[in-house]
Amino acid sequence: MTPMIAPFLLAAAIASSNPIQRQTDHADNQARQPNQANQQVTPTQPTINQVINTQPESQPPHPGQSKKQQFFDKALTEPLAGITVLLALIAIIQVSVYLAMHSTTKRVERAYVYVNAITSFEDYGPEQRPSATFEVINSGRTPARILKFGATMIHRYVGSPLERPMPENELNLVEMDFHMVHGQHSDHGVTFEPVDVEQFKCAMNRTCVMYIFGRVVYRDRFQKWGSRYANFTFEMEHRKRIIDDPGEGPIIGFNIANKAYNDAD
Repeated sequence: MTPMIAPFLLAAAIASSNPIQRQTDHADNQARQPNQANQQVTPTQPTINQVINTQPESQPPHPGQSKKQQFFDKALTEPLAGITVLLALIAIIQVSVYLAMHSTTKRVERAYVYVNAITSFEDYGPEQRPSATFEVINSGRTPARILKFGATMIHRYVGSPLERPMPENELNLVEMDFHMVHGQHSDHGVTFEPVDVEQFKCAMNRTCVMYIFGRVVYRDRFQKWGSRYANFTFEMEHRKRIIDDPGEGPIIGFNIANKAYNDAD
C-alpha cells in the first residue's frame, strides 16, 4: 500500500466505525430532500382563476322593510337607481317651484270684484218697493266677466245677529253676462219686495235695523269653468233732514255693516 492511499483508508474506517455520525448525516439528508411520500399521495390540484366582483352585492330585502325603505336602500347601493332618484327629486322641486310661481301670479294678476257702496236708495215706505243702485268695482289687473248679481233687504231687531250662513235662497240672483276691465266702475240696480208697515215703523223708531246684503259672481282669465264671488252687507243709517218737509220720505244712508256677510274668495 502506498503512503498516499493510506490516509484515505484510515478516514473511511473511522467513519464506518462511528454510528452517531451516520445517523446525523442521514437526518440531514432527509431534511434537505422534499417529502416525496406526500407528493405521491396528494393528487395535483387544478388552478382556478376566480373573478372577484368589486361591487357590493345587493342584499335581499328584509321582511320587515316597507317598499319605500327597500327602494331607497336599493338606490344607495346601485348607482343607476341613485341617479334615477336624484333626477326624480330635481323634477319634483321644479314642479313645486312652478306651481308656487303660478299661484303667486294668479294672486297678483287676477280680477278682484266687490261692491263698494250703495249710491242711491229710493221709495222706502210702507207697502212700497224700494230700489237701490250698487257701485261695483274691479280692482284687479285682469278683466272680469260678471255672471250673477243679486241683493235683498231684511229687517232685524237691534242686537239680533244675522243668520249664519248667508241665506242664499233670499239673494234673488239674476244671471247676466258683461265684462269689466281693470279699474272699471259699474252701477247695478235692484228692486226689492214691498216693505211691510210694521217693518217700516220698527225701522223709523230705530228698534229695528234694516240690512241690504247680496252677492256678485264673476270669473277671470285664470278660471275656465269655476267662478269667484264677493258677498256684501250694508246697514241702514238714519240721517237728519236739513229742511223738515213732511211731504217727503225719510233721508236714509247706508254704511258697510261690520261682522256681517262681507267676504270673498
